Amino acid sequence: MELVKAVSASGPLAPQSVHDFAVQYAEQGLAIVPIPKGKKHPVMANWQSFKCAPDQVYEQFSNADSIGLILGTSGLVDVDFDSQETIAFAHLFPQTAAISRHSKAISHYLYYSSYDGQMQFLDPTPDKGLLLELRGGNRCVLAPPSMHPHGEQLVWNGIEFAHVSIDLLKERASMVAAFALIARYWPPKNSVRHAAGLAVGGVMARAGLTEEIALKAMQSIAKFSKDEEPEDRVTAVKDSYKKYSASIPITGLPTLAQFFEDKVASRFTNGSAVPKPIRHRL
Repeated sequence: MELVKAVSASGPLAPQSVHDFAVQYAEQGLAIVPIPKGKKHPVMANWQSFKCAPDQVYEQFSNADSIGLILGTSGLVDVDFDSQETIAFAHLFPQTAAISRHSKAISHYLYYSSYDGQMQFLDPTPDKGLLLELRGGNRCVLAPPSMHPHGEQLVWNGIEFAHVSIDLLKERASMVAAFALIARYWPPKNSVRHAAGLAVGGVMARAGLTEEIALKAMQSIAKFSKDEEPEDRVTAVKDSYKKYSASIPITGLPTLAQFFEDKVASRFTNGSAVPKPIRHRL
């Protein structure tokens, strides 16, 4: 994906200033709203219904240091990466334009899709917070070239918004959140990681994920956790898929749960962290 200064359905945009970006966004049919310096969200009343034509930008944005995109009115859905673990699995989402900043390679993926709600994927361990969010409707995302409250400028990474069904985005969000939990709590003891790899393969085979996705996920789990034997973990997943296709018994959720703390393990044993069958190939 090519790093560009801004993005639209038709390709990269060249302007540098907040005003110029805002004009181009408005010309592309995106719903924009002014955001004050140091803020991530609009502060004006009833901003959800705010409208700004291209010829109104210089008046409406005269005191604005940042730009917000109103998701629903723009026809956009936002995948908000709230943890380093979910960023490690961002490649499992369909490619699209991403918002980045210096300290965070991927902050948001934006898609043309239809969704008015919000899904939050949480780490069940106290004080661990959000893993990932799926957002649409009357919600806003801070857009380039805005300054993040942490003092970093936002940039676009990518050249266009992909058109993706909300059902696929929900499936991928659930899947990535599940993999993120596995990566975050991957067993520290090398002696049990082969068994954990077999169980991961068993869980994903039974969940209906393609072997291609399962192998990519296991590679990312091993990389993120700095596993010393990544090839063995991939082989373990392959072995589980081979046995499953031959109707040979394999390990799965009960075994996987043995390697995690109770609150995390319960997310797998009760099925809440296991995605619905995925029939789409990357």
